[in-house]
Amino acid sequence: MSLRIFAVLSSLLLFGSLLSLAQTSQASITLGGPFSPDVKQGIPGGIATNTIHIHTGFSFQGTFARRIASFDIASLSVELPVLMAPNRGLDNGFPQPGPNFSSLFVTPSLSVSFLARRRISPFVSAGAGFVYFGHTDQPNVTAAGQVGGGLEFKTPFSRLSIRTEVRDYISGNPRIAELFFGLHGDTTSTLYAGGGATFHF
Repeated sequence: MSLRIFAVLSSLLLFGSLLSLAQTSQASITLGGPFSPDVKQGIPGGIATNTIHIHTGFSFQGTFARRIASFDIASLSVELPVLMAPNRGLDNGFPQPGPNFSSLFVTPSLSVSFLARRRISPFVSAGAGFVYFGHTDQPNVTAAGQVGGGLEFKTPFSRLSIRTEVRDYISGNPRIAELFFGLHGDTTSTLYAGGGATFHF
């Protein structure tokens, strides 16, 4: 746990130091949904006995970014995407529903934007940080990473653009899913797809 906390603090300190080099900033907010694949639990021999489903729910993401380098067709930025999914359910196909939990991903990242002067500008992003899985009795924190990308669409207003994005967050499991349904495995994937606006300043 101490090593994990050290890694998270180090990544945040690195992100803060890079911000001091920035020259151009932007902040975006998008709304969408988190999607996680069903997990099949089985017994030795590969016979599935249980399928755990994590509900989609609703989520929103805020991202703050600052440019640190510009080139002819691309620019490099540091960014801090924060994804919040306030209420996701669990079930295993039986009538009795499982518990609900929340997710908060914080993953300092590097992003590369292309063709910034064009009407449509694609970008890619990757980074690592942590996720907090919230539950009344069994909250937990694990390491998390994200990789994704999207498109920025210019508007008639120079300080406003429209954003669509997809990010895949890879993390450890919610403890409540492990305790309630016996979810096992090293990682859980949370695929976020959303759209919204970016403000440039």
